Amino acid sequence: MKPFKLQAVLDHRQRLEDMAQQKLSQARMVEEALDEEHTTAQKQLNDLCIEYEQRQSKGMHSHEFMLYENRIEHQRNHITQLVWARKKAQDFVHECREELTGASRNKHLLAKLKEKNFAEQEQELKHKEMIELDEMTILRQFEEDL
Repeated sequence: MKPFKLQAVLDHRQRLEDMAQQKLSQARMVEEALDEEHTTAQKQLNDLCIEYEQRQSKGMHSHEFMLYENRIEHQRNHITQLVWARKKAQDFVHECREELTGASRNKHLLAKLKEKNFAEQEQELKHKEMIELDEMTILRQFEEDL
């Protein structure tokens, strides 16, 4: 019976690990983009609040007051949505890391199994060679004795 080749399975596990690495990389890029967007939105809210306070101190019309209040409320809602999206992105990055860890662990286990299998095959081959050498030695001794 032909021995099972583990290289094909090992190659497949390597592809799975590579795909998990790419997925993690993409998830981290999304997380970083959301972090940057959150920082920008927070800065815009702070700037808007400062501008609103300055305008209030100078005096403003009621419709301007309503516009500022609506804009500030809208910006706060946007920041809340970004915080929620960042949390989701962080959870997804964590899942991707776990997936990558599992894929890497599976690949390394299979690589060790392949090495062990190879060592066993080598040991078996050496054993067969020793048996053949012993047989040849016995045959020579037998021929010399005749």
